[in-house]
Amino acid sequence: MTRQWIRISTLAVLMLLSAATVAGQAPSNALWTSLLKHHVVIVEGGHASRVDYAGMRRDQILLDKYTRQLSAVAPAQFRTWGKSEQMAFLINAYNAFTVQLILRRWPKLDSIKDLGGLFSSPWRQRFFILLGHRMDLDGIEAMLREPGRYNEPRIHFAPTAPRLVARCFNLKRTRGKAVGAG
Repeated sequence: MTRQWIRISTLAVLMLLSAATVAGQAPSNALWTSLLKHHVVIVEGGHASRVDYAGMRRDQILLDKYTRQLSAVAPAQFRTWGKSEQMAFLINAYNAFTVQLILRRWPKLDSIKDLGGLFSSPWRQRFFILLGHRMDLDGIEAMLREPGRYNEPRIHFAPTAPRLVARCFNLKRTRGKAVGAG
């Protein structure tokens, strides 16, 4: 009886350790990668990219599923990751939530700036949960640029100035044809 109890206890401990290891891992980016492969095309000789928002809209369920996975990450889990994993997570979250924000009014907007107003900014709309807090896109950018946190000079080009975001997330409509479709 004691031997069986030890085996069961050992098995239970191993299962808990295994679950803790999985829980500490960053969420899979498979959905986001698939969405990007299907709905983003590189243009201008590789100097810019264009999002096919009609395609993203058709796959909104997948985008929403991915952002729910991002929102489910707990702060304690995030802190267990290396700096590179944290940066990738934050950059992917910034981009995925930006697309989600744009899709709220697409195709009836010409610029992401149209989602704001005279005294409001689209980057300051708190419309998602990340790391246990209601956040906005500016909050993610602030985390990425926090002095001493990542010490990565290239971070300034990830979520970047609004004019570059607008260029990368070109909102021009394509007359019903998917961007990049042959």
